[in-house]
Amino acid sequence: MRGLLFYITLIQLLLWQSESHAQQFNYIQFTKEQGLAGNIAYSITQDHQGFVWIGTENGVSRYDGHSFTNFTTEDGLTDNEVLQVICDSKGRVWFHCFSAPLCFYEKGKIYNPANSPHIFNGVNTTGMVDFSEDGRGVIWIRTTTNANRGNYAYFNGKCFQKLSIESVAIPKRLNGVLLMPLNSFGINNKGNYFFNSNECIYEVDSNYRVSFLDSMEYVPSTGISLIKSSSVFNTCYQMVYSYTNNVICLSRYDSQSKLNLVRVYQNSLDLNRLIFDKRTCKIWVLSNGEGVYAIDSTMNKVSDIFVKNKNVGGILEDISGNMWFATLGEGVYFLNASFIKGFKLADNSFNNQVYSFAFNKKGNLYVGYERGHIEEYNGTNRISAEQLSPMKLRSNIVKKILFDTDDNPIFIIENQVVYDYATNKKQRIVNLGAVKDAEFLKDNRLVVVTRGSSLIDSNQKLDTIVMHHRYTSVSSGTSELYYFSSIDSLFKFEKNKITPDLRYNFNVHGRIVDLCLTTDKTLWLCTYNNGVIVFYKDTVLTFNKDNGLLSNQCRSLYNEGNGNIWVVTDKGLSKISVANNDPSDYKILSLTINDGLPSEMIRQVLKRQDTLWIATDKGLAYFSEKQLKSSAEIPIYITSVLVNGKLRDTSIFAYNENRITFNFSAISFHPASKYASDIS
Repeated sequence: MRGLLFYITLIQLLLWQSESHAQQFNYIQFTKEQGLAGNIAYSITQDHQGFVWIGTENGVSRYDGHSFTNFTTEDGLTDNEVLQVICDSKGRVWFHCFSAPLCFYEKGKIYNPANSPHIFNGVNTTGMVDFSEDGRGVIWIRTTTNANRGNYAYFNGKCFQKLSIESVAIPKRLNGVLLMPLNSFGINNKGNYFFNSNECIYEVDSNYRVSFLDSMEYVPSTGISLIKSSSVFNTCYQMVYSYTNNVICLSRYDSQSKLNLVRVYQNSLDLNRLIFDKRTCKIWVLSNGEGVYAIDSTMNKVSDIFVKNKNVGGILEDISGNMWFATLGEGVYFLNASFIKGFKLADNSFNNQVYSFAFNKKGNLYVGYERGHIEEYNGTNRISAEQLSPMKLRSNIVKKILFDTDDNPIFIIENQVVYDYATNKKQRIVNLGAVKDAEFLKDNRLVVVTRGSSLIDSNQKLDTIVMHHRYTSVSSGTSELYYFSSIDSLFKFEKNKITPDLRYNFNVHGRIVDLCLTTDKTLWLCTYNNGVIVFYKDTVLTFNKDNGLLSNQCRSLYNEGNGNIWVVTDKGLSKISVANNDPSDYKILSLTINDGLPSEMIRQVLKRQDTLWIATDKGLAYFSEKQLKSSAEIPIYITSVLVNGKLRDTSIFAYNENRITFNFSAISFHPASKYASDIS
């Protein structure tokens, strides 16, 4: 290695701002209970078709978004403990097994030295330490040996061959304090494989000729761990990251393929491992107990911190942007690309059971619980907690939090309406029986429906406008026009007159649980068992499972505006996007716990700026709508072909080969599984 040796920069590797303590990701966990081969997951990768492969202590698992297919020694693995899974550019999946030869999967079959001796050609691939694919698609491996150099071999697509470097002159050993060797192997900017041996770097050209490339130097410094270093090579930027538990050395190859030290980072973090992702060109930093995060070629942090306190063996950012974390003992954690995060609420006795929430104009967050309890947050800090009602029954929940035009909060509790005047710190409490719903009208008037009455705010008091029905919900609107419902009827309030809306047929549509009136006077009805009914001009439209809704059992509606309606179902959230105010021209996007929602029990949805907030029985979650992706077509692949009970890798069949079985998979990670785990 040539060039100036920079002084060691005494900075902390973790000066980057870490993720806020007030958020957490909602992961899905896969273990043996869901079909994973083993809970000790050493490695994870994705092949060119989209399958996710996981190497475990009990074999290899292949996942298509719906189920796991497991492979063991009975299927051709050389050992059931698979330390590394690697995909090459030709579609082969390679398995580095513990104390056993290398093997690979291709077109439904696992090839190993026992069943395919002509491929392995007598080359000992046991104890692989390096694996690379050069620019021509040749696979290069290095295996352990008693000598310092190691054994080198390559796979040219047909068979393995040994590589000899005995005839290459070895320069005299360099003098110096041997503390931090800058190990190096990989593919250089010529597309050729290079490697280090005896502190020298060699290059192999397209004719498999070995030549001396460069000499290696060592970095002498006090405070650097004496633990043997490892290295990762970034093929995108010709960078080498050599590291111990407390140091990362960053080196770069110049245009003449000469290695130059760029910087040395010494830090107090207990580093575990670095992993290079060749698809995204990111370097993933695995620490002991501090989580996992990505850095770029200049050592800048380019991701959040994930899976804190987990012992991570492998990482995958798949082609859809989803994150996968293989752990050594807890299976695999999956994080959907929507990156739905949880807001970490302060400790209380309500177990994160959020029933309602709202933001005032200043951005302060109000959260409602049971027993008439509310909290107020300024940013991530809880600034107040109050028991609004002397009725401390668990059923006395804060059902809704609204704000008037003066930004005064109004709390809709099970049996009370509490007006909280922030300017003079006064409260006005109206006692009611079994409050079901409430909305502010455009002219700052509050409408409340209870089990037996409908009321409207008039001169600082709630006046009854109608009784004698079991009311369920009320829509927004104006004091001139709004709607409210009972368990079997729909009513329209228009110009101080209440009339039944005869478009609604209870026997056909079922019970209404929520209403939404848009600015163009389209009325959306959320029903308990029959999806969403829409009264648009002179037509009646229905959204249900048949046309894309997650479930026919719906709980509430939220009008985001601009033609977007969120439907809360018992299976998750569905967003109906309407074009040109015409509900017959629509598309539906859905979110479930498989996308990171903390729970299927969703109680409220609210959009603030570009962020959608969700209240659940497991706390508050939020995400940016810019990260949502529409459902794409699901690819279908034939995974194997059996002819007369035997595996075949051809599509040409003889006349008597008439018993043919095709095995296939439809790959989709939306939805994935029904098992969610919330960890920070």
